[in-house]
Amino acid sequence: MDAGEVERLVKEGKISGHVGYAESVMLVCDALKFKPDVVKEGQEVVAKDGVALGLKGYGAAIKGDEEVVRVEFHAYSNADEYEEVIIEGDNAIKWRSSGTKGDLGTVSVLINLAEFIVNCKPGLIKMSDIIPFSSVLKH
Repeated sequence: MDAGEVERLVKEGKISGHVGYAESVMLVCDALKFKPDVVKEGQEVVAKDGVALGLKGYGAAIKGDEEVVRVEFHAYSNADEYEEVIIEGDNAIKWRSSGTKGDLGTVSVLINLAEFIVNCKPGLIKMSDIIPFSSVLKH
């Protein structure tokens, strides 16, 4: 499709790419016991020669004027396939995988958690409830 047309349709809410950026950021913040002032999310069209290749989306947790937590998802033709985690601080960490196929990763998580899930009470269960995190984001 024409990149301008895709941008217009996204702005009008008639089409979307991936959804849930803000929710993903809030799950990370919840696991880190961090309360942002604002959570933002958005998507932009990735194009070449006026033709839409797909979308790049993000979610961000803001404290004061600083972006503290960010998630991104790149879903466009010929995008590099990898997962990356960057933790900035006194002892910065950067980890990058060689890529995980999303559907296979989702099924793997479901299969590995199936026995635990069937014994849970009804209601919302977050990953941080299943796999307790002990980290706290000090900001």
